[in-house]
Amino acid sequence: MTRTVLMKAGPWLSVPPDGYGGIENVVAALVPELRRRGIRVLLATVARSTLPAHERLTSFRGGQFEVLQRPYNQVSGVAHAHLHAVVRALRDRHDIDLVRDHVEVVGLAVLAAAALAPGTPPVLHTLHWDLRKHANFYSGLDAGPRVRVSTWCWPARSDRQPAELTAAGGAAAANPDVCY
Repeated sequence: MTRTVLMKAGPWLSVPPDGYGGIENVVAALVPELRRRGIRVLLATVARSTLPAHERLTSFRGGQFEVLQRPYNQVSGVAHAHLHAVVRALRDRHDIDLVRDHVEVVGLAVLAAAALAPGTPPVLHTLHWDLRKHANFYSGLDAGPRVRVSTWCWPARSDRQPAELTAAGGAAAANPDVCY
């Protein structure tokens, strides 16, 4: 049985990016490996992305990064429009086995709510930033048992250790003091 992963890169830059693009570079590394292993990938990105995937889910022709500098009331709908397409796909399709999210707070908040619906696939959300940046959100997150949040934290010592922030049943276990 072939598995399908909905890989959510976000509406900000194409995948792979034309320069800087931390999350987009991570997604550009993950997708080919998933495909090599026989996993179908539905890539939620912008239409100008060139990364091969089995299917694409797009809300915007090009990256929306330049709008981030505008006032909040002019920008907040961009991520939500992208997420609405993702939630619609989750509602209308029954072949998605996992949602792999990389979009800061709003992605996790919307997908955690969607994951409460029966039959919705589990969500794995990866943090690509400092937990302290949104400490109130992550420390109080109660996303239920079908949502997991993972991050890489670097302890004060020099060796790198993976840490997992598990958001289930109100238990968000992370120490933002060791992540930067």
